[in-house]
Amino acid sequence: MVRREPPDFGLWPDIPPAALLIPVDTHIENMARSLGLTRRRSRNWKMAEEITAGLRRLDPADPVKYDFSLCHTRMSGQCLDRRVEAVCAPCRLRPVCRHWRGRRGARA
Repeated sequence: MVRREPPDFGLWPDIPPAALLIPVDTHIENMARSLGLTRRRSRNWKMAEEITAGLRRLDPADPVKYDFSLCHTRMSGQCLDRRVEAVCAPCRLRPVCRHWRGRRGARA
């Protein structure tokens, strides 16, 4: 609702994307935990703030822009929330994934 470019509607132009918090569903929760954006076990406001703060390090102006790609990576089966060579091999997030950090073969 705040972005002006498709597919968003841009109906709330007074709210900057930097002010948004990422919506946390089960897919975002699992991806965020795998990427080290949160260690919390309860899906709540604090988790949303923590994940958003981590994403803000990547893009302070629009940290929530990663919502679709993170959610759909998990939904599509491209991330199984565990170490599976055949599934993980093409993943560009593998170097920062908790399932691969510090293990042999962690370099993608």
